[in-house]
Amino acid sequence: MSLPKKHVIRIGLDFDGVVAYNPVRIIRAPVAFLKQRVLGIKKLRFYIPKSPFMRFMYILAHETSFFPAIGTSKLRDLSKRPDIELYLITARFHFLKPSLYRWLDRWKLRSVFKGIYVNTADRQPHEHKLATIRALHLDYFVEDNWDIVTFLDGKTKTTIYWVYNINDQRMSILFTLTYYDPYVSGLTICVKRLAEEFAKQNHTVSVLCMRHTRTIPLTETIHNVSVIRARPTLQFYKGFLSFDWVRQAYLLTKTSDVIVVNLPQVEGWIAAILAKCFGKRVIAIYHCELVLPKGIMNRCIQFGVTLANSIACFFSDTIITYTDDYARYSRVLRPFRKKIQSIYPPIPIPRVSPSTKKKLTTVIGSHKLVIGIAARLAAEKGIEYVIEALQYLTKDTMIAVAGPMEPVGEEAYKKKILTLVSSNAHQILFLGTLTQDEMGAFYALIDVLVVSSVNSTEAFGLVQVEAMLCGVPVVATDLPGVRVPIQQTHMGIVVPPKNAKDIAEAIIAIVKKKKSYILPTTSIQTIFSYEQTIDAYNRCFKS
Repeated sequence: MSLPKKHVIRIGLDFDGVVAYNPVRIIRAPVAFLKQRVLGIKKLRFYIPKSPFMRFMYILAHETSFFPAIGTSKLRDLSKRPDIELYLITARFHFLKPSLYRWLDRWKLRSVFKGIYVNTADRQPHEHKLATIRALHLDYFVEDNWDIVTFLDGKTKTTIYWVYNINDQRMSILFTLTYYDPYVSGLTICVKRLAEEFAKQNHTVSVLCMRHTRTIPLTETIHNVSVIRARPTLQFYKGFLSFDWVRQAYLLTKTSDVIVVNLPQVEGWIAAILAKCFGKRVIAIYHCELVLPKGIMNRCIQFGVTLANSIACFFSDTIITYTDDYARYSRVLRPFRKKIQSIYPPIPIPRVSPSTKKKLTTVIGSHKLVIGIAARLAAEKGIEYVIEALQYLTKDTMIAVAGPMEPVGEEAYKKKILTLVSSNAHQILFLGTLTQDEMGAFYALIDVLVVSSVNSTEAFGLVQVEAMLCGVPVVATDLPGVRVPIQQTHMGIVVPPKNAKDIAEAIIAIVKKKKSYILPTTSIQTIFSYEQTIDAYNRCFKS
């Protein structure tokens, strides 16, 4: 078998459960339970029938692959593309080969595949697939058996995709964090996307957070995610103390399979310890660190939160960070290096609605240069340095700020920013919190996005990737994690933190040669794949 040409994408697909729909897969769950829990068999082994009777039974069982799976018609379209090659790799034993070809001919699918690889040597299914994947040098392989997916993971350079089936094991997942919808931040957006994605996969998903304002209900269901908000007993700065949270955490961790603690979170360690007491899997997502302004009280608060985060990390089975870059520079994560796994945050392509774009155009107006900021009014965002950069830019420059105007604990910073704005009011526009559709329109209307964060409370800046997916270059500060999107895509310029002049010079450089700072959307999707992120979390939750 020859090596693939660089411009050709090679995709391998399993047959039963991927190309063909097989309802008999429903017996897999009880069989797996009997094998692992009753008989105590942990090693991955599949039964290979030898007797005529058992082979006959296998033939009958596989005849239940009645018709092609949903979406199989797309394979015909893909097979016509010169840059894609499709391969069928099935673990079906040699005596099942005739029925396989009859099925393919019946549905006129044999010609779709450049190669069909049957397990004619009657090897263990997972071993046959691994050997074939390696021999074909596949770029992608799609499999429906989770045990085989787990086996293949890490043993080949091929990207393995798992096709979820409603009959596979469901999980009960609990996400804990301080703030959730309707509060808007990079952390809450990331958790919301993860929670709703796993709810779509028919897992039972719950979120335990604080009721940060009395105007929101204590419990509600948002896109099939059960949201439980604990009553705060006491609030200090941006954090809370809550006896109700402890009670809710006890009840929810007891009935969940996986507990996902989202840090920084003062109370996260409680959920982690409770989960370990109940023998549950604990995942800590280390979104960022808490960096507070100078002052004795703030230093005490910061020490307490750091200690709480460290305890949560200690009791976690796996710690997820957005990037290796951020993990290397984090003092909190240093003792837990062996537990750390880096996964990019889930970032779908922003939708751009023509009608929404038209409405937003009338609000922003027409300007020679439009600079976008997508951030809360929070001290760590460094918005003042973008405002100060106006003095070095053309007079017909507009700064459009998309983000909440009333974030918790940022009253002093808001006052500072509004004071700065007063002298440049005609050049700065605060749009407030925008919907997902409005954010797509926002990116479509700006010339450059600036992420001017000043400390490690910013760990990535997912708005950078959203802007890039919309063809917008970025200026971002040279901070661990924050610089990664530009380093990976070269769609922008990295500048030192707290430097208005450097921000202005970077903006000017980008505007002069804007085309050289833009990559095709497909290239950015390949780097920051939403599907690969969800797949990585799936593997992490189940391992």
